[in-house]
Amino acid sequence: PLLSFAGGGSRKVDGFRKDADADKDSELLVLQRSLEAEQHQSNLLRQNLNSETNRCEDLVAQLAALKQEVVKIRETNKQVLQDQDMYISRMEEAIKAENTYLKGALAAQEDEATMAAAEVVRLKKENEELKDKLSE
Repeated sequence: PLLSFAGGGSRKVDGFRKDADADKDSELLVLQRSLEAEQHQSNLLRQNLNSETNRCEDLVAQLAALKQEVVKIRETNKQVLQDQDMYISRMEEAIKAENTYLKGALAAQEDEATMAAAEVVRLKKENEELKDKLSE
């Protein structure tokens, strides 16, 4: 009877071990699936991070290109303003020169008009004298 008890007890222990092993296997399977899900989530996050990093790098490159374009536009605008200032200065000088010329031409015409008026007065006087001589 003692042997049969020991043998019977051995079966109960073996059954308990099998249940415990099954529970451990089940728990390991759950942990393994959880780990796989976490790894998958981690991979997705890594891909998203890489994508966002690439997008940021592209935006930084675009910003650098835009900054260079702004610098070029500012340089062009500066040159255009300098050219316009130079053109305006030349035009002012040309206008002043033409104004001086026109003042001189006007003064010469005024002198001619004064001389012509004096000639008219002289001719009228001469004409009166001739009329007087003819009437005598």
